[in-house]
Amino acid sequence: MSTCPYSQQKDAKLRMSEQECKRYKHNEPATNSSAHLCANCSRAESNSASRMPHEQVHNKNTAKEGIFVVNPVSLVQSPNFVTDIPLWQPVTLHNYNLIYGNITHSILQPNLYPNYFHRPGQENHRQVHNFAKTYNDGEASINSLRHWEKLMNENTMPGFNFTVMSYNVLAQDLLDQHMYLYASHKKESLKWHNRWKNLMSEIRHFKPDILCLQEVQKSHLETHFAVLEQLGYKGLYKQRTGARTDGCAIYYKHNVLQLVEYTTVEYNQPNVRILDRDNVAIIAKFSPIKFPTRKFVVATTHLLYNPRRQDVRLAQIQLLLTEVDRIAYNPESGYYVPVIVTGDLNSTPKSAVYKFITEGKLQYENLSSRSLTSDESGPKTGKKFLPAFLRITDQCQHANLLPTRQNNANISRTEELRLIELKHSERKNRQNDRYNMDEDDKKLFSSGILTHRLALKSVYEHGVDGNEEGTTFQNEWISVDYIFFSHPQSDVDQVILLERYRLPTKAELGDLRIPNGQLGSDHFSLVAKFQLQI
Repeated sequence: MSTCPYSQQKDAKLRMSEQECKRYKHNEPATNSSAHLCANCSRAESNSASRMPHEQVHNKNTAKEGIFVVNPVSLVQSPNFVTDIPLWQPVTLHNYNLIYGNITHSILQPNLYPNYFHRPGQENHRQVHNFAKTYNDGEASINSLRHWEKLMNENTMPGFNFTVMSYNVLAQDLLDQHMYLYASHKKESLKWHNRWKNLMSEIRHFKPDILCLQEVQKSHLETHFAVLEQLGYKGLYKQRTGARTDGCAIYYKHNVLQLVEYTTVEYNQPNVRILDRDNVAIIAKFSPIKFPTRKFVVATTHLLYNPRRQDVRLAQIQLLLTEVDRIAYNPESGYYVPVIVTGDLNSTPKSAVYKFITEGKLQYENLSSRSLTSDESGPKTGKKFLPAFLRITDQCQHANLLPTRQNNANISRTEELRLIELKHSERKNRQNDRYNMDEDDKKLFSSGILTHRLALKSVYEHGVDGNEEGTTFQNEWISVDYIFFSHPQSDVDQVILLERYRLPTKAELGDLRIPNGQLGSDHFSLVAKFQLQI
């Protein structure tokens, strides 16, 4: 019989007792002197640091998907824990201080990672201790994973500092209509009065100067969201079109910011098949009370959910950026004021929508007609994306307003609205017949390439070092919520990212489900601190 390697540890603290050694029965290796054969399953096993005790494997409660830990970084700080020895070893009861906040657990093996969270309402079949189940279904641990990340020292330059929060708050009507999505959640966590308490607790904690919300139920505006007025906010709201009961909202602290102007966008346009959904957006221009000559634009939106219709989301973003271009353009300087775009885009960082926003360019010709990928068979997109009669160019600008820009003319917003061709339920527009495109029009509307001039960058660095963040759960944890901000285009009116509130990674989230007893939505909030240079 081979001697169990754990009994050979020279360090008395790590040496296994003879009785403990008997728990591991190994035969002589068949082919390799560094491998042993398990007497229970006859499986060859090396004496590596990642080896797992076979009693864990044979235990009837072991999870089918396995519990091997692949992260080499220790999450436990203890004088009895050494990283250069095999991690799987028996331990006695000790207090191991986790790096997550001040949480302490007294019966946690040092080699177990709190990457795996319990699914509320379901039995946990893992043999290993489940960190999140112990601490209120993972709420304490998740909160400790989120903290401020400082990116620039705000004291190095003068300016106006402000905080932006974007949050899909999950309309209760939508939750009730899709209860099957929350079958594993605790019922108490899904009730509106409990969720509202948690949502407001989070908003009160961050005290954002600008609060961008999605899925705000219209019937809750007066009964619940009106409390924001008592906290010093004024609000803008745009309900989704059709029979939808929710919409988007922007709240701002009126003692800090002056609302200069705002507009709303309806993505449902008549006679345009790719734009037949009821999603909406709000665009607002603000100026700081203390610096009234400085302006910046904030927009929020909630794009179509359907995972198969990337083309619809791209068309919606084209409309949004076209209207942002109109509101943010400064005819006096020829530049754009700083822009911040927030919302639930239902698009991942690998999508064509995200690429278009952050890179400012997307060749859409010859992509699959719905998923907008180049590796799928089936119908492909052509050179024309949106119909010319909308007068939305491939550069995300209103074609009818280009002559005034070229002539450096400054026309009123009322005149602009009269000229643009987008349909809006709250105003009358000039609706022209379909255009017969000439060669110049083809360059504007049928180039095969979409571009925009807003130079947008995401607040979060998605997937750095392979650590992708998660903002919501859709069969898996994914990122679909964003805050984008514009790069500097001139020496003045720059907006600079100072700090961001960290998002947890997919590995850290594991089986956690939200909403729960502490988090009020099925999305995480996004929070960032900016500085508008003066």
